[in-house]
Amino acid sequence: MRALLLMFLCAQLTMAQDMRFGAHSAALGGQRTLVQDAAGTVFLNPAVLMSAPQWSFWATYLRPFQLPGLHSQAIAANLTARHVAIAAGAAQWGNLLYRERLLRMAFACPVTSRLVLGLAIQQRTVEIERYGRYGQWTGDFGARVRLSHRAELGILIRNAIYRRSASLQETPRREVMTGLVVSFPMHLRVFAELARETGFEPEFRLAVELRPISYLSLQAGSGFNTPEEFALGLSLNMAVFRLHYAVTSHPVLPMTHVFALWFGSVP
Repeated sequence: MRALLLMFLCAQLTMAQDMRFGAHSAALGGQRTLVQDAAGTVFLNPAVLMSAPQWSFWATYLRPFQLPGLHSQAIAANLTARHVAIAAGAAQWGNLLYRERLLRMAFACPVTSRLVLGLAIQQRTVEIERYGRYGQWTGDFGARVRLSHRAELGILIRNAIYRRSASLQETPRREVMTGLVVSFPMHLRVFAELARETGFEPEFRLAVELRPISYLSLQAGSGFNTPEEFALGLSLNMAVFRLHYAVTSHPVLPMTHVFALWFGSVP
């Protein structure tokens, strides 16, 4: 019985490390390095927080792969000033047997006129029915480089630092992501991201975002060696209020629908 529980735990932990929060990121094929999602950026590249609104409150909800009893939700808030940006977020997902909670704090500051660095610290708690609970600390490093007025480069190192859990010797997998976004006329942006995770083949994601009118943005993304076959999304932008929706397709499991909402100061 203990062996079965451990197998179940390993499967859930693998899925947990790939859990992504926020509809904007999901609509762009799961990209994280250069996606700005107001306070929800705390779950992405912390260096991008410098371009977030001066303040915002953000919330998201999804049912991964429409699996019965499995829910995921997250909330976050941010404050951004001229020389520093901070954000805090909390997330949880799971079912009656397995529950995971995340507490996350992120900081960002400009180093030069073209370079911004960021750090995110995360406390992760996993609880399994009749097995126990353990916690773990990890840290992510991020950078954002403005190459020109139309191009930006992003770097994110997930699980760059960590502290082992005393109750379960699970080592978080380190992942290095490099992203590029290029802006074109007519409010068109193209995103490209390469992710290399320890022990796995590299993943490449490509996405586009188009804003045909001032209050509507459309997104689409896909990739190679990624869990999703395709992703589609839209955003309704109404001054201090923004609603995001995304749908992602899996080669085997049902589609996942993601909703996110934020309100705050005008970006």
